[in-house]
Amino acid sequence: MELAYPDEFPSSRVPPWDHLSTNLYPTFVYLNRLRPEEYYSAFAKHLKVLLFEGRDINHDPGGFEEERFLTEEIKNELSMFN
Repeated sequence: MELAYPDEFPSSRVPPWDHLSTNLYPTFVYLNRLRPEEYYSAFAKHLKVLLFEGRDINHDPGGFEEERFLTEEIKNELSMFN
C-alpha cells in the first residue's frame, strides 16, 4: 500500500483520499471504506464497547491522518461519508 502512512511518507503517485473518492489506486483493504459507525456496529455485535474514539498513527486521541490534505474540493467530494 503506497499510501499506508500519508503524513510521514506522502505518495508522489496516489492522490490523498483516493480510497474514498476516485479509487484509481485500489488497496483491496475493504475496512478502509467503513464509516466510524459501521466499525462500532460490527464490534458491538460481539463485544461490549467501553470506549470508541479516533486515534492517530501514534495512538493519540483525536488525530486523523491525511487531514492536512483535506481541501474544500475533497471535502465536498467526500460529503457522503459524513
